[in-house]
Amino acid sequence: MNYPKQKINDSGLAFTPLLAKQYDDLILRRKRNKPAGVVVDGIPGTGKTTHIVHAINYFNKAFNKPVTTIGGVQFSAGAKEFTKKIEDCYDAGLPTMMYDEAGDFSSGRTQSRLNHELNTLFQRARQYNIIILMALPTTLYLDKRAWSGIPRFLVHLDARIDHENKKDDYVKGSVYDAKKVSKLYKYYKDSKETFPWEIYRKEIPNFHIITYDLPKKQAKELELWSMTAKRRLSAETRGLITYNDVEEQLKKSRIWIYKKVKELAIMPEKTVKKIKYFKPEIINQLAEVTN
Repeated sequence: MNYPKQKINDSGLAFTPLLAKQYDDLILRRKRNKPAGVVVDGIPGTGKTTHIVHAINYFNKAFNKPVTTIGGVQFSAGAKEFTKKIEDCYDAGLPTMMYDEAGDFSSGRTQSRLNHELNTLFQRARQYNIIILMALPTTLYLDKRAWSGIPRFLVHLDARIDHENKKDDYVKGSVYDAKKVSKLYKYYKDSKETFPWEIYRKEIPNFHIITYDLPKKQAKELELWSMTAKRRLSAETRGLITYNDVEEQLKKSRIWIYKKVKELAIMPEKTVKKIKYFKPEIINQLAEVTN
C-alpha cells in the first residue's frame, strides 16, 4: 500500500514509538471486540487533527486497509456527521474514525450538549467495534464518567516547534493514562484557573511525545476540511437547518421545497460548501403553504 512520504523518526513512524505501543494496545482491544478510543486535545493550532490522521493510517495499516482520504468516511465533525459515517466505516471494515468537536465549549450549556452526544456515540462505537479518535479543545470539559467508557488514554498536544525548513516542523505533547486523567479532573475542580490548559502542568505525564506534520498536499487538504467543518458546526449549533432537515420534517419532495422557497423568496442564513442553512422558521413558512 502506498502510504505517503512524510517526516518520520528513526523508527519509521510519524510519532514517538512509545505512543505506537499504546496504539498497539487499542488494536489488540479491537481484535478482542473490546471498546477502544483515545482523546487528543490541545489549544487551537497544535495539530490535533494532524496527529489523528497519522493515527488513522497507523490503524489502517495494522488491519490491511488503504491510506485514509482526507475528509472521507473516516472523518467526522460533530455528532450528526459521526452518526452517518460510522455505519459506512463498519460496512467497509475500517478499524477507526475521527470525531472532531471543534468549537467553544467553555459554557455549561455547550458542555452539557457535548457530553449528552458523546454518551450516544460511545454506545454506537461499542456496537460497531470502531476505535474512536476524539479531537477536543480539552478533555476537562468532558464528564469525568466518560473515562469509564471508550477512552483509554489522553494525548495532550501543547506546543508547535517551527523551523525554517517546514519539513522539520513538529508538535510536542504528553500522554496521560486514565488514572492520571482522573487527577487532572481533581486539579481542575479545585482550581480557579481561567484556562484549563494550565492544569496539565500539575500532573507528570506517563511520557512525552513528538508528532510530525503531514506532507504539504495532505496538510492543505486537512486545513480545508477543518475550516469547512467548523463553519458547518457553527451553523448547526446556532440552530440552523438544511434542506435535508426540511424534507424530513415536512415529508415533502425536494423539488416541491425548492419551488416554494423560491416563490416565497426565503433566503438562507448561511451557505457552507454549497449547503444552504436556514432559520428554523422556514418550517412554519412552508407548512402554511401546504395548508
